[in-house]
Amino acid sequence: VILRKSRRHSKSLGPVASFLLLGDDGIGKRYLSRVLSKLLYRSGRVEVFDCERITPESLIGIKGRPGDLLEMVRQEPFQMLIFERIEKASAALVGVLLRLLSTGQLTQPGTDSAVSFQHATIVITTYSSELIANLDEATLGRSMWQQRVGEYLRDERQLDSGLLSAIDEVLLCDPPSDEVKAEVISLLLRKECSNHGIELSHVDPIILGTQVLQLDEATGFAHAPSRIKKLLSRPLVAAAADEHDSLSLRVAPDTLRTKLTNAMR
Repeated sequence: VILRKSRRHSKSLGPVASFLLLGDDGIGKRYLSRVLSKLLYRSGRVEVFDCERITPESLIGIKGRPGDLLEMVRQEPFQMLIFERIEKASAALVGVLLRLLSTGQLTQPGTDSAVSFQHATIVITTYSSELIANLDEATLGRSMWQQRVGEYLRDERQLDSGLLSAIDEVLLCDPPSDEVKAEVISLLLRKECSNHGIELSHVDPIILGTQVLQLDEATGFAHAPSRIKKLLSRPLVAAAADEHDSLSLRVAPDTLRTKLTNAMR
């Protein structure tokens, strides 16, 4: 990424980098993007756009009214943008994304003022397939593997060849290990606590393990946030009522029921 960043800056075109992530829903593509965002920008913040629900007008605006994307990047140029389910994008939306990747800027209709994306990182996602999963990158080599994947996405999934060519890297996201699942669950627990102004100081491994066991291949992490909200709802209310700013989640050994201990700093 650092090498690509230098190359992009030297050409003065395009964003910092662009990635196409292949993988089923819920396997951690957003989490991977947040990790990358934290490495690049320290914040770990990402902005997510669903290609099935957005339009070119909602992104770049219309005459007299700027779009959400342009306003967002104008105010904060250094950030990561995720465009999910590119296979659902309209031809007009693909054209906007291609322009963004190729020129590193977008212009609101009816104006001459362009918004630069040269400090942004672009992530585009789509689902994988058995054919792609069976392609052996080690045997084919990185360049040939990416070429074969691009051909499949173009011919079988009808993705725009120009857009595929403009993307820097294609990455296959394998299902996460139990260790990675536990790390993601821990991150979600801490994020939920942080949203309520409370620090999560400790999580019992049994609690993490229980949450990991509830994940399934079909939905991945898709339902994890709602389960975590439910798990933490009572302890967060109790911590706030007692004016505690730290929360520890533990399991009582005798009953294996969650024992919640609030600790004052």
